[in-house]
Amino acid sequence: MPKTLITKLISCFVLLLICKTALAQLNNDTSIYNQGLINLVNQFNNNIGQAAKIYNGFVYTNYDSGIQGNPYLDELNSWQTGSVDYDGQVFEGVSMQYDIYADQVIVSLADNLGPMRLISDKVTGFDLHHHHFVRIASSDLGVKSGFFDQLYGGRSQVVNKIAKALIASSGQSRTERYFQPVQDYHQYFIMKDKHYHHVDELGSVLNLFKDKKKELKKYIKDNNIQFNGLREYGLAAIAAEYDRLTK
Repeated sequence: MPKTLITKLISCFVLLLICKTALAQLNNDTSIYNQGLINLVNQFNNNIGQAAKIYNGFVYTNYDSGIQGNPYLDELNSWQTGSVDYDGQVFEGVSMQYDIYADQVIVSLADNLGPMRLISDKVTGFDLHHHHFVRIASSDLGVKSGFFDQLYGGRSQVVNKIAKALIASSGQSRTERYFQPVQDYHQYFIMKDKHYHHVDELGSVLNLFKDKKKELKKYIKDNNIQFNGLREYGLAAIAAEYDRLTK
């Protein structure tokens, strides 16, 4: 198993202490050594101490450069500023990416310590490029555990599983590989009775909320909610109205 970055940081810190000790012994100057040690400890605490939790992850290995496209959110192949709730602490202004293909949160840390993939089980959620993602950790809820784009966060939570596939196709001279978004409406889920349910069309949503089907049909008509083309907005709006009707 790869070393966590916090272990590597501590190793570097210990190495610096050894170097400081050796230098002090050579110079036979205890005061210089003590002051250098104090400065080193202060620097470590200032730069690492407050954010130590987010340094607890694994080195991220980039993909083969021959693969076309990229595995990241919204085709963004550059670091974006976001926030992440990690190991019980919220970190703001984090340089990060979301590797959709591997379903991993990647962060770039200062002083060339990144990129690093966070431990998924420690990530409660994160915000990146106008998306709010939550982690569903238990497959007992009706979906495979992983990160989901949260479209509505009320009682009848609506989430979307964004996916990318790695495609291989044979050309005239060689096999080409490329990342491709998976477009599948069956990736939408609504929480009801503590269970996530697949929804793929308006009929399946109304059947899920059948106890308020009449009221919801009127709400959709009165508000001219278009399910085709604006599916995500429609799902969120209908779920929110159902929660209002059943509060």
